[in-house]
Amino acid sequence: SGIIQINSSDWGPSGFSNVLIPSGETLTVISNTASKWYPQNALSESNPFGAIRQSTSPALSTVPIPNAGGYVALNAPYLPTSIHPSTLTDFDMPASGRLRYTGELPIDCAINVSMSGRVTHNTVTVAASIFKYDASSATSTEITGAEQFNYHAAQNKEQNMSLVVHTELSQNDYVYVAVRQPPTSSVASAGYTSYKFYMAASGHKIITA
Repeated sequence: SGIIQINSSDWGPSGFSNVLIPSGETLTVISNTASKWYPQNALSESNPFGAIRQSTSPALSTVPIPNAGGYVALNAPYLPTSIHPSTLTDFDMPASGRLRYTGELPIDCAINVSMSGRVTHNTVTVAASIFKYDASSATSTEITGAEQFNYHAAQNKEQNMSLVVHTELSQNDYVYVAVRQPPTSSVASAGYTSYKFYMAASGHKIITA
């Protein structure tokens, strides 16, 4: 009826001293050849983490965002990116602008994006959002709650935007950012040029019984 606490000096992950198991839940542990124990949600000593940044500022090409169009993904040539830092944990970059989860267990993932860009016309509203590609269904979907609007009163002046969202990622799922003009904006032939971009993803492996 309460919380079970397991204390052990034989936990494998660095910094572990005890594990709490809430009432009604199951914990699976595995051992390695060094006689250390690992909870199922901590099979390695590092939590999954990945980050990419824009490698050319400004970007090589301008993203067309007509007022009648939908979201356009920020990828090459609109957004050339590189891995940052040089090593990732359970993430890779399969293509420019994408962060892909490669771990075996699903994770609860926090995604943070900091970006800035210019538009080619005055009085343009730019919407940006984070999309998730589901590898199991081969479909991309906007993550609920990710979208933000940014009003550009004048062209060729950088405006900053920050996106923060949480989602669940399974193996080979990836996330990316896309931009568009929302219905509140009505410039027929506007374009968006990315000047700075950084996206990071970090998560915790999900315990399953």
